[in-house]
Amino acid sequence: MKKILPVFLSLCILMVMPLTVKAEEITVKSGTEIPLSFMQNTDSKKMNQFDKIPVIITKDVLVNNKVIFKQGDTGTVNVYESAKPGCFGRGGKIDIRDARIKDVYGNEYLVNLPISLEGNQNWFGVVLPSIGLFSIILLPVLGPFALLKGENPKIRSSQQFYATVTNPININL
Repeated sequence: MKKILPVFLSLCILMVMPLTVKAEEITVKSGTEIPLSFMQNTDSKKMNQFDKIPVIITKDVLVNNKVIFKQGDTGTVNVYESAKPGCFGRGGKIDIRDARIKDVYGNEYLVNLPISLEGNQNWFGVVLPSIGLFSIILLPVLGPFALLKGENPKIRSSQQFYATVTNPININL
């Protein structure tokens, strides 16, 4: 009985004491780059403001030798502005500022992805209709040139972009 009592008390103490396991925490530092690629070809004619366009992570991102953002995982970019090519040679425009991606644990993060593309202007469509006094005389001849549109900016699915972490991300493993 004397031998059982200390063992019994020891087991009771162990059962009462909370077992705490300290979780490992990894910090993804500000400025960490995440390589992304669009999943499909797109251009300013197909985009509208506030569209969400799918992207894919093209390479594993490691922090402390642990994969945090896995190659092949998907996310979306947010289109802040999109303008189609216009009259008088005005080129189209695409303005993307950020993306939403998930880590390997399923947590979603907002990362910085500044992409600003503009299509080339068609100067022939700008200059000819605005020759001044001659434009009144030559309006019937030069008028159709005002309908010339600029170029449409395009994003290819093979193009790689780098999103950056703006604020440090703490991940509990």
